[in-house]
Amino acid sequence: DSIGVAGLYSLDIYISTDIPILSREMLDKLMPVCFTMEAVSSLPNESWLPDKCEDIHLEVYPQLSRVTSALVDQLPHMRSVARPHDATARFSEPVVWFLGLAPPHVVREWLQHEGLVV
Repeated sequence: DSIGVAGLYSLDIYISTDIPILSREMLDKLMPVCFTMEAVSSLPNESWLPDKCEDIHLEVYPQLSRVTSALVDQLPHMRSVARPHDATARFSEPVVWFLGLAPPHVVREWLQHEGLVV
C-alpha cells in the first residue's frame, strides 16, 4: 500500500525495542548478513550528465560460479534508490541476505572464494 500526500517527499518510520527482534534460535537458523553501502566517491560530475545519463544507483549482487550458483535465489540482486549526479553519492543502503536458508557447504564456498559485485 502507499500513501499519497501532496508535497510529501518521503516518510520514514523507525521502530526500536528493548529486546532483540530475532531470538537466538532464529538468528542461528537464518544467519542474516548485512552489508551497508555508504558512499561512492571520485565520480565524474560533468554538467551534461543529468541530461544524457540516468541518475546514480548502486546494484549489489553476489559473484557466483558454477559451484555456488545454488545461491542465486537466496542472494537476490539489490538496487538502491537513485541519487542525482555528484562527485560523491551517499547511499547508506543496507543489503540483507539470509545465509541460513542456503546449503551450508555452498555458503562456505561463496564466502571463501567468491565475493560481492557493486
